Amino acid sequence: MGINKRFTLWILLAAVLVTLLAYGLWPRAIEVETVKVTKGQFYEVVSEVGETKVKHVYQVSAPITGYLRRVELEVGDPVIANETVVAEIEPLRSQPLDPRSERQAVAELSAAQSALEMTQAKLRQVQNELSFAKSDLERADSLYKDQAISEREFDTAKKIYQSLQQELQATQATLQLRQAELERVKALLDTSLAEFLPKCECSQVLAPATGVVLTRYRQSASVINAAQPIMDIGDPNELEVKVELISTEAVRVSQGQKVRMEGWGGDTVLEGIVRQVEPMAYKKVTALGIEEQRVNIYIDFASPPEQWQKLGHGYQLDVDIILADKPNSLIVPVIAMVREGTQWVAFAIEDGVATKRTLEIGAINGLEAEVLTGVSEGEVLIYNPSEEIEDGLSVTPRTR
Repeated sequence: MGINKRFTLWILLAAVLVTLLAYGLWPRAIEVETVKVTKGQFYEVVSEVGETKVKHVYQVSAPITGYLRRVELEVGDPVIANETVVAEIEPLRSQPLDPRSERQAVAELSAAQSALEMTQAKLRQVQNELSFAKSDLERADSLYKDQAISEREFDTAKKIYQSLQQELQATQATLQLRQAELERVKALLDTSLAEFLPKCECSQVLAPATGVVLTRYRQSASVINAAQPIMDIGDPNELEVKVELISTEAVRVSQGQKVRMEGWGGDTVLEGIVRQVEPMAYKKVTALGIEEQRVNIYIDFASPPEQWQKLGHGYQLDVDIILADKPNSLIVPVIAMVREGTQWVAFAIEDGVATKRTLEIGAINGLEAEVLTGVSEGEVLIYNPSEEIEDGLSVTPRTR
């Protein structure tokens, strides 16, 4: 009897061990997150980061080479077209002479003064001779009329007078030349401080448009060359959005397409309309050194100004250009799909088992996909399936 009880106990222990071993080796259902196939409005979009900019930016440049006075206007200060003085430019200030050049200039000044005095003396001499020749000519004319002298003697007196007139004109011109030379040398030695005084004859640069100062390139007083920029002026109430798209995406964008803009710092989704697609692409090198052909897209705001009035020049936002608006479409999150070769697949859950479905995709907008065939509305799909998910695998939805 004792032997039978002991045998029965061993059988029970063996049965329990086998049961535990079978339970441990029995395949368990994998917990997965799920998502349902929905039907609704699907937007096919091109997404890119955009930047706001003032539509009309006026760059104020120096019209002449000169000495730019300190620019008092600050960024954000308002200006009025053709009224507000945005900059003042003085004539270039002369450079001081070194000792050697100064001695040369002093010597030139002395020579110029002497030459002027010699010319003045020559002028007085010619004037005296001309006065005498004039009296001589008048006397010869009287004698010639009385036939007291010959015609040749009269012509000689007349010729002398005319020659002295020409010499007087030449001497007067030489005198003007000597005076100009003297002024030139004096200018080299001019030590007047008038040009350094606050009051001067400055060229004033007026604002070309009404708006505010957007950028200030120069502030301190310094020498400036013609055509060098001083500041940018624009009206911040006239904003647009600029987007740089890859050319392969830009060909899908057309004027008049609707735009949705988020990620600008506000809670409102801003709306816009594509105004212009530039006809010419340009080469741009990314941070990774990849060369891309980019196209500029310009977008006008369609939302009321009070919704985007806090935006300024150069602000960043996320732009979605709507290529197509498809109502009543089957929508599946892209993260619920897996790429197999040239096909997209998803795993639906049927009676606790993962079932592979081959999908026919209409369009993808980055986050969601429009599904034409393969799944139905309301079906439960595995969200973000891992590599261990395969067709026929037992799964159980994870409670969120």
